Amino acid sequence: MNYFRRHLLLFAIFSIPLLFLSCSKEKRQGLPKAVPAGGTLRICASAETEILDPQGILFLSDLSIASHIYEGLVGIGNDFNRPIPVLATRWEKYDGGKRIRFYLRKNVRFHDDPCFPAGKGRLFTAGDVVYTFQRLADPQLNFSNFYLFQGKIAGIDAFHNGQAASISGIRVLGPHTVEFVLTRPYFSFLKLLSTAPAFIVPKEAVTYYGANLAKHPVGTGPFRLVSWKQLEEIVLIKNEAYWGRDSLNNPIPYLKELRIRLISNPILSVSEFLKGSLNLLRTDEKTYNELLQRPRFTEQFKLALKTRDTAVRFFGVALDKKTPLSRSRSLREAVARTFNRVALKQAAANGVHLTHSLAPPSLLGRKDLDWFGYTPGIAQKMLRQEKLPAGMLPIAVSSNIESPDVQFICQAIRELGLPCKPDIHRVAYYRHIIRDRPDLFRVSFLPNYPDAEDYYALFYSKNARTTNLTAYHNSLYDRLFEEALLEQSAEKRQEKFYQLERILKRDVPAFYVSGGAPVFYLTPHFVHGLKLRNTFPDFRYVWIERHHVQKK
Repeated sequence: MNYFRRHLLLFAIFSIPLLFLSCSKEKRQGLPKAVPAGGTLRICASAETEILDPQGILFLSDLSIASHIYEGLVGIGNDFNRPIPVLATRWEKYDGGKRIRFYLRKNVRFHDDPCFPAGKGRLFTAGDVVYTFQRLADPQLNFSNFYLFQGKIAGIDAFHNGQAASISGIRVLGPHTVEFVLTRPYFSFLKLLSTAPAFIVPKEAVTYYGANLAKHPVGTGPFRLVSWKQLEEIVLIKNEAYWGRDSLNNPIPYLKELRIRLISNPILSVSEFLKGSLNLLRTDEKTYNELLQRPRFTEQFKLALKTRDTAVRFFGVALDKKTPLSRSRSLREAVARTFNRVALKQAAANGVHLTHSLAPPSLLGRKDLDWFGYTPGIAQKMLRQEKLPAGMLPIAVSSNIESPDVQFICQAIRELGLPCKPDIHRVAYYRHIIRDRPDLFRVSFLPNYPDAEDYYALFYSKNARTTNLTAYHNSLYDRLFEEALLEQSAEKRQEKFYQLERILKRDVPAFYVSGGAPVFYLTPHFVHGLKLRNTFPDFRYVWIERHHVQKK
């Protein structure tokens, strides 16, 4: 129950994505000299929040809220390959990248909370960094997200295994200086520090709340939790002691509060947005174009941001089963060639943005990628060369929801003259994949951090079955993947990932469906300042025109 629940936030249906907070100063285009501070931004989430303990977060719905409350040493900016300072102001690398020294902010306070003396949040120090990682690696707590740093920081495995009283690779060099010693110079280590398990927590909060920390988050972020009505609404208010400032040295965030309603039905979320009950709508291209056709829509609303989704969807093959599909690469390619993805795109209600690679082309630095097209004639010719058993059992295609892509891949299998059976598991779907090993299983993958290695780790054979769900094994693939982890040249890394992509197409351990779809963020005209960080929204600079602030 670890990798896909912890790392991919698997199969969650979501409308508010993870955001990474940056400390960089922003130019406030169109912002009047008198900052219109205050006001409420009303947004929605389509999945219920379960826990707000960053080291234990498993689902995107939780992470989308926690990211307003907690922060890490670094974040991810618009350039995926340039991590940006957050709680650290800067860092220096030594020994070819095996040692990284961080210089921390001196004016950062944890949220005011009863866990502190007199309820006053104390200053953040280097000791909090050490404590956070010791907590993450604590074998008694058994956090699933520990895998992200396992084997990468010197001494962290020994601490996790109970063989050491501290993590030797995390050294406090002063109240505001901390150094990480890595086992090897991992190219993406800074990106790992932007993930949820690296969000800093104070020991006082963990001691005071214990297991209830999941419901009582205490961080350094721009907002803090004041109300949580299960299955209804979460309210976050401005952290008055937040360290951030804008380019004119005004304190941020400008907003007084965020109100986050649970609305699981996307049609209802559109309706609530049009009524004015929501101030932000995250939607797809089809819905956006339909809204543009509504009378007077552009007089009331605007496109605030446009980005691309980093999630990818595919059907994985259980290669550890003794079935014709797992044993025959040619049969898998034949299925891929009869999987009519173009027809699927046209038939899907909200449209499907077809992907031709596992990782987005932007991370691979290539646009000349191609997946199998609909060529049933070639597929039938390949199938005639296969010796399939008589009375072959139906190929089970598992999913947690009924969706058009399940219907279309079953249609592809039947077009080859093979039996197929959709298998819907709405509850405990991930455990079903691990335990029951269905022939084919639908996967929705969202990376923890924007790097191609996070995608291709799904097929690295040395990862556990909870990561490598297909049980794929290819020695050349493994070697190239390991080389990419340490390669310091971005261009050479991209070339290695491109080679991994070619190997996956040759072996067909999965059937690609969709990825990289355009995402549209709409707001009323009176909402301003919505920005992107890592293709996701940053609410710190959002402001509402004064007459709307007063009205609300």
